[in-house]
Amino acid sequence: MSESEDTPILHPESEAPKAIPRPEESPEWVIEVYRRQMLQEVSDELDSILGEGREADRFIEPILLDNNPVRFRQSLHEQVFPTPREITENLLDVSPTKVFLEAPSGMGKSTFLKVYQERMLKAETPEEYPVPVICDLSRLPDGTGFEQFYPMFYRVVMDVVLREQEEQEDLIINEELLGRTVERLVWTGQILFLLDGFEQMLPEDRFRFYMDVIVDGDALKDNFILIATRPVGFGPLATTSIVRRGQDASFRVRIQPVEEKQRKHFLPESMWKRNLGHLALYFPETLQVPYVLHMVKEAASDEAAEVKSRSQVYRHWITQHLKSRFPKKGEEWIEDVFRQLEQVSYRLIKEGRNQRQETVNTGFDKALLSDCAPARNVMVEEGDVLPGLDGLLAWNHKRWEFRHPSLQEYFSGRKLAELPDWRDLVKERCRDPKWYDVFQFFGGELKEGADELIDLFIEHGAVFLAGQVLPEIEGVSESRRLLVNQLLKYQCRETYPQFAKNRVVRVEQVMEACGADYLWPMLKRLLQRDRRDSRILFGVLELVCALHGIALGELVDSQEWDRVRALPELESFFAEATDPQTVDRGVVQKWGECVTVPAGSFIYQDERDDEDRIGMHEYAIMKYPVTNSLFRQFDPNFVPRFPAYSQDDDQPAIGINYYEATVFALWLGMRLPTEKEWEKASRGPNGRDYPWGEAHGYQEGYCNTADFVVGHTTPVTQYEEGSSPYGCYDMAGNVWEWCVQFYASKFTTQKIVRGGSWLNYMVQAKCTFRNSFDPADIYPAVGFRCTSLPFTEIDADDEEDD
Repeated sequence: MSESEDTPILHPESEAPKAIPRPEESPEWVIEVYRRQMLQEVSDELDSILGEGREADRFIEPILLDNNPVRFRQSLHEQVFPTPREITENLLDVSPTKVFLEAPSGMGKSTFLKVYQERMLKAETPEEYPVPVICDLSRLPDGTGFEQFYPMFYRVVMDVVLREQEEQEDLIINEELLGRTVERLVWTGQILFLLDGFEQMLPEDRFRFYMDVIVDGDALKDNFILIATRPVGFGPLATTSIVRRGQDASFRVRIQPVEEKQRKHFLPESMWKRNLGHLALYFPETLQVPYVLHMVKEAASDEAAEVKSRSQVYRHWITQHLKSRFPKKGEEWIEDVFRQLEQVSYRLIKEGRNQRQETVNTGFDKALLSDCAPARNVMVEEGDVLPGLDGLLAWNHKRWEFRHPSLQEYFSGRKLAELPDWRDLVKERCRDPKWYDVFQFFGGELKEGADELIDLFIEHGAVFLAGQVLPEIEGVSESRRLLVNQLLKYQCRETYPQFAKNRVVRVEQVMEACGADYLWPMLKRLLQRDRRDSRILFGVLELVCALHGIALGELVDSQEWDRVRALPELESFFAEATDPQTVDRGVVQKWGECVTVPAGSFIYQDERDDEDRIGMHEYAIMKYPVTNSLFRQFDPNFVPRFPAYSQDDDQPAIGINYYEATVFALWLGMRLPTEKEWEKASRGPNGRDYPWGEAHGYQEGYCNTADFVVGHTTPVTQYEEGSSPYGCYDMAGNVWEWCVQFYASKFTTQKIVRGGSWLNYMVQAKCTFRNSFDPADIYPAVGFRCTSLPFTEIDADDEEDD
């Protein structure tokens, strides 16, 4: 054998063949390419929407609030009136690494995700999770839950990386190898999942996804998860246990409504001079929701436009938006779009499908858009929603919805204004809260019949709705404005700040503008039980008295009610409480039961000397505070004001202001107790500190105060051991109770309350403790009880005569 045959050929080590690594197999290369390509895409998109600088006049930076259940001991006051913490740290630093961002429609959740993604991509040194990926969960096939998520996610990431081939002509990427590398990134916890469209999933899919990703475990491994959604539920699939487990497994945040300091940067000062200030007062949503606030800004920027009302803002903005997106379309085409959106919106509202109330089954079938005007279909092209309407509508492969629920209400209001039978619908629906916003927009679109609309609202007891419509509707007479303002005169300034200015209305103005012939039948209708709203009855009573030359304010000071009870127009009103055909006498007798406080003197406040004792005649006072069940006999339309703290029939009625309590007491044939009457009934003649005697430390079983952290009102019969010497329950704790001070209006605008509450500590539940509130305000810890009509205090002069 020759040398060439027997001796192997040796190659230098430097010349040995090497396998060239493919770039798509390198996690570092995939991360670098994805970040560069994705940054270009998301920045271009945001530049077109928000401008390159993301300045405050184009982009309202969301303020995130900590919305997690508080696990440590809080005071009850902090639980009832929470002040959420503003989140200033990076979300990547929170724990656990599953974040739920909840905010209503129009708050900019999707834009926030894109801005957040851009910031993560711009970081020179990538964070712990260097691959931020936005995935739209609404794109998942119905009925698949989590099953199809990973295929969708891989496709999103790979499509971005594959764009690199367009920039490098000699680069060929093997998709199979790329997919394996992306899978490695998932398994090694390097993905920042930014998940949008959670609320647009079917309830069953939403539940399964929530269980797999949030509750049960590591479906998305050790990656960071941020789910943006509007508040939604799971329907019958959810249980308290599942919701609690989900809260424990995730970090909850929400977007704060736009604040005034943010609006100052966003809206030029000149716009506030265009009569837009009332929007913040009557329709705070318009200036607190970024989507709607953009509408206001763009509409108000057109100095030639008439935009003094909310309806005008919507009308102008939608018209200009359609013109800008479809510059070649004419006015007739735009009117067609309006008509079809009006038709489908009104149809859905009539069927009870109000987007604002949808919390489980969200979105509407796309077929509705196709079917709404088959003769001239301009809403849907080639099986999809017209792309230019994305500023008004959002959609996925099967469903659609409005960008903000107020758009549905606006278009429904426009449709209603065109219907000849709108009066019938107003009569039928004006007390239905789901229709309130529709009627407000309807008032702004109504061409004629303004006074007639206000009359219908008043006649059917929808006075609050009438007050909300007034700034929208044109052509309302001064008499109707004054009447509505009078009826809404005594409302809580904090709850209804838009009606605070009504206090300046004088009853004489109303009588002069309206006339007795118009007022009498209207007032009688408002007193009827089926139209009753206890919140306005004091304003009604004031007008009735004024028409007879009686000043109601003077009677409140003197508590001399005989003249009022003798008025013929109020005869049937005052007879209701004893009429078994009108009320449930069993309820009235049970919860209206009174105890007798015998005549004699008692120690008042801290006076201990015999000569300082207060003499009282015998009187009767209610055994219990007024309960929800009893108050509902007075106002059949009553809905508990703070249902989280008092909802059951045997719990005290709360959120009842002094004016309502006064009218209720008169209806029952009683009045509110004076402070001295209340105090004697609570402590007896010998000056007890508490109704049962001494405090006995903080022993449970005597009263409901904040010391025992019950967290809500309790049944009025619960604390028998804590009853007073005369058998009155709950005179310490549970709810504060309104009391009377004679001629107090000469000295103060406040009204006295006694007894402490579930929201205050036992020291404030002492029989001698005095507190005060504004008589119009409503509080979750204030109720009342009534006493017999004749006065019981003995004047000092009378005692000397005896």
